Amino acid sequence: EENPEETSSFIDRLLENNALEVFTRTINRFDEKNQEEATAVHNTLGIFESLCDNRQNVPLLLCTQTKLVSFLIKRLTIKVFDQNKLYCSEIISILSQSGTECQKVIGEVSIKGYNGIDVLLQVTHRYKKRDPGSSEEFEMVENVFDSICSCLLYEPNKKLFMDADGIELMLMMVKERKFACQRALKVLSYSLLNNKTMCNRFVGSLGLKTLFPAFQKSEKWAKKKKGDDSEKLEEEHIISCINSIIWNGDEIQVKRVLSKFCENNFEKIDRLLTMRKEYSERVEAHKAERKEALETLDEEFEDDEDEESKKIREYSALLDAGLFTLQQVDLILSRVITYADEAKKFVLAALDENNIPIEDVKSVLKDLEESMAEENENENENE
Repeated sequence: EENPEETSSFIDRLLENNALEVFTRTINRFDEKNQEEATAVHNTLGIFESLCDNRQNVPLLLCTQTKLVSFLIKRLTIKVFDQNKLYCSEIISILSQSGTECQKVIGEVSIKGYNGIDVLLQVTHRYKKRDPGSSEEFEMVENVFDSICSCLLYEPNKKLFMDADGIELMLMMVKERKFACQRALKVLSYSLLNNKTMCNRFVGSLGLKTLFPAFQKSEKWAKKKKGDDSEKLEEEHIISCINSIIWNGDEIQVKRVLSKFCENNFEKIDRLLTMRKEYSERVEAHKAERKEALETLDEEFEDDEDEESKKIREYSALLDAGLFTLQQVDLILSRVITYADEAKKFVLAALDENNIPIEDVKSVLKDLEESMAEENENENENE
C-alpha cells in the first residue's frame, strides 16, 4: 500500500536531483518509430503528469527550467494521431492552466521560427473543415483549444494570436459550422476580453457578419447536428464576444455593434430578452435546488468549510448555472438603452410586456458591480 510520506520524500529527492531536466533530455532522445521507445515516451509523460498532480510548483519548473514545452508543442505538429500526441496535449493543457509564467513560456517558445501560439493555431487549422476521427482525437483537439484559451489570459499572448491571424482563423471555423465552431467561439471570447485592439481587429475583420447570424440563429446557421449542449455553449460565447466589443472597442466600432440592435424592428433586442428570461429561470432553478438540498441535509451534518470559501464556491456555481450569461445580457441591454431613445423605449416596453421589472436588471448589475469590487479588493490585499 502506498505511503504518502514515502511518496512525498521520493518526489523531493527527484526534484533535488534535477530529475525534471534529466527526464526531458531523455524523452527528446527516444525514437518513436520504435514501439518500445514510443512506450517509453508515454511512460515519461505519465511521470510528468504525476509530478504535476503532486507538486504545485512542478508545472512552473517544467516550463522555466526544462525544454519540455518545446518537445510537447513540436510533437503536436506531427500530423498522425496517436496516444502520445493525446498525452502531449494533456500536459500542455495542464501547463497552460498553471499561471502567467507558464503561459508566457508556451506563447513564446520557438518551433522552426514560429511561436507557440502560432503552432497551436496551426494544429487547430487541420480541423477547420473536418471533425476528429475518434473520441480520443476529439479530446486531443479540445485540449489544444483549451490551451490557447488559457494562454490568452496572459495579455502579451493576444498580440501573438493577432499577428498569427488567429481571429480570422477562428471566424473561418465558425463559418464552417463543424466540430471546431464552438471551440473557436470560446477562443474568440477569451481573445476579446478586456482588449480594445482585439475588439477593433475583430470588427475590422468583418466578424460581426459571422457573429450576429449566429446570435439570431438564422436558418443557415441553424443547420447543424443536434443532441448535445454545444448550441448553448455557443450562445454563451457569442454573448461574451458582443459584450466585450461594446464595452472595450473604439467608439466607431461600438456604434456599429449597437446599431445592429436597432435593425429590423429591434429583433436582436427581442432575442436578448428571450435569452434573459431563459437564463434568469435557470439561475432561479439553481437557487431553488440549492435551498432544497440545504433543507434536506442531516441536522447533525457539520460543514468544515469557512464562510468565505463557501460564499465563493456558491457564487461560482451560480455563474456556471447561468448567472454569468445573465450578467452579460443585462450589460448589453444597459448599453443599448443609452445608445438611442428609440432603443430605450423599445427595451422598456418589451421588459414590461414580458413582466420583467427594470429593477431586476438593475439588481443583477448591482450584484455584478459589488462582486467585481470585492474581487479587486481581495487582489489588492494579496499583492
